[in-house]
Amino acid sequence: MQVKASEKLNIGFVRRGFSSSGGAEAYLRRVAGALMAAGHEATLFTTNDWPEKEWGSGRIMRVPGERPIAFA
Repeated sequence: MQVKASEKLNIGFVRRGFSSSGGAEAYLRRVAGALMAAGHEATLFTTNDWPEKEWGSGRIMRVPGERPIAFA
């Protein structure tokens, strides 16, 4: 089901770090993919740890912060 342009959402996901076997990463990819298939936009806000080829859905915005307190 596609959404009307007036109902289109721009959704941001925040995830610090990356693990290729991580459940949170797999969940984010599935949710973002489904939202984009429905006509919404998805942006991932993350550190440089997340490889661009592993996102595959929408944009990636790199946020500096090697330590959790800096990322917050």
